Amino acid sequence: MNERDRQAITTLFDTLAAVGELSPPRDSEAEVYIRERLVRQPAAPYHMAQTIVIQREALKAAETRIKELQAAVLSVATGSNGGRDDGKAPGPVGGAGKATTEAGSTSVLGGGSAGRHGQGFLAGAATAATGAAGD
Repeated sequence: MNERDRQAITTLFDTLAAVGELSPPRDSEAEVYIRERLVRQPAAPYHMAQTIVIQREALKAAETRIKELQAAVLSVATGSNGGRDDGKAPGPVGGAGKATTEAGSTSVLGGGSAGRHGQGFLAGAATAATGAAGD
């Protein structure tokens, strides 16, 4: 685990703590069922954390892309092209399989150290998120 992995996990659990403070009471039957499933699948929390981190990054990238597209539509509607010579809307942010940050740069999945023991927490997260999204 590298520092980027640690920060992603810390942010996730800080968010979960805040959600827990604001949430209505939990469904006790669902909570028991979840615990039963966790006993049978002890690695599930790890993969769930990976999935949540990557899906949050993908959502941020989608929100950024929506804002870019809205700005491009507004630019075309007002006759301005944002300083571009070709008048075309901006191209896609990131690429296939890459989550992006608001600045448009590759985020948690791109580049950097893979960790001491294999690929690390975030490097394997895309596989977890893809598997979860396919269900």
